[in-house]
Amino acid sequence: MQTTIHDDKDFDNHIFTQEETRKCEFDNCTFTNCDFSAAEYLSGTYIDCRFVDCNLSVVKMNNCQLNNVSFKGCKLLGASFVNSSDTLFNVRFDDCMMDYTVFAGKKMKKTPFVKCSLRNADFSECDLSQSRFTDCDLANTVFHYTNLKETDFSSAYNYTIDPEANTLRKAKFSLQGVPGLLAKYGLTIE
Repeated sequence: MQTTIHDDKDFDNHIFTQEETRKCEFDNCTFTNCDFSAAEYLSGTYIDCRFVDCNLSVVKMNNCQLNNVSFKGCKLLGASFVNSSDTLFNVRFDDCMMDYTVFAGKKMKKTPFVKCSLRNADFSECDLSQSRFTDCDLANTVFHYTNLKETDFSSAYNYTIDPEANTLRKAKFSLQGVPGLLAKYGLTIE
């Protein structure tokens, strides 16, 4: 099967199936109000693409290449990036619902998360160094053996991070977030 290439296209209100993303390359495309949840797996290559107000809930991104891809106002509930290609992996998220999303093991250096709900997400063994969690809800999010060096949590909230099980050198936290760093010690902070 030959690779289908889509350049500079806008996709609006489209329901994508598994077949429509297989063996496809999307360059500088915008997906608006599209539904990918019917495609159990999102595959293909996405370069300089934008997903706006799309539904990618419970989608597994197996062998999917995401290079300079932004998600704005999208639902990514339970989506899995675990098996997406590590080659040139570069994403950003703005105002997305990302509860239960799995990124375990991904290299995501300098990734911006802005105004996202990441409740119960999994960042185990990720490299999130120099990333930003701006106004993000991180309740029950898992950070385990995660590189958080120079990561900015100063406006994030509801996080619990074990300083002994993660790399936190030069990470930024607000004073209100300190209880989330000390939770494992059972301390009462007033």
